[in-house]
Amino acid sequence: MPAEPPKKRRTGCIIAVAVALVLVCLGGLATFLSCGSLFSFGQRERINQITLQLRASLTGNPNAAVYEQDLRGLEELNRDGDVSFMAFGVLENRFKDSTLDGAIDAGEMDHVMALVRDINAGNGSINLQAYPQGR
Repeated sequence: MPAEPPKKRRTGCIIAVAVALVLVCLGGLATFLSCGSLFSFGQRERINQITLQLRASLTGNPNAAVYEQDLRGLEELNRDGDVSFMAFGVLENRFKDSTLDGAIDAGEMDHVMALVRDINAGNGSINLQAYPQGR
């Protein structure tokens, strides 16, 4: 069987490289899109953990009834996927700051719940100028 002329082999290689390049691009796009949904899932779960821990710390707080309503509002926004990435970041930072000593006292609770009210009022978003340090 005679060998193919070099021109046909070169065309076949170019087509193979082009197909491989398209497949790599499609794979990269699929990975990019799936990472976003995985992060979103992690964010929702972390907000669920934060609300559970805040709720557990409400015992004996004079504002417990008001704060409970605020937490329900945050949970609803979270369930609908409406909490922005920036609002989540500030909430996470403020929550971590308030739990450094292992407990959330009344002053720390007031500080965290002020942010929760802002998130609720902004329908899942916050005014970043109000939180210049991200806390």
